Amino acid sequence: MGEDRPLKTLREVRREHILRILEQTKWDLEEASRILRVSPAFLKRELRHYGLRKK
Repeated sequence: MGEDRPLKTLREVRREHILRILEQTKWDLEEASRILRVSPAFLKRELRHYGLRKK
């Protein structure tokens, strides 16, 4: 607390969380969707929504 940096938006937090899980799973969408407790189809929609692509 006491820091004056701006708070992240929910969109930024969600995007970063998804990206962190994808990096941990080496972009294994099945494993990432299991960890995130969402369907692989939903995760794919989120990837498009947030503009996330494997580098």
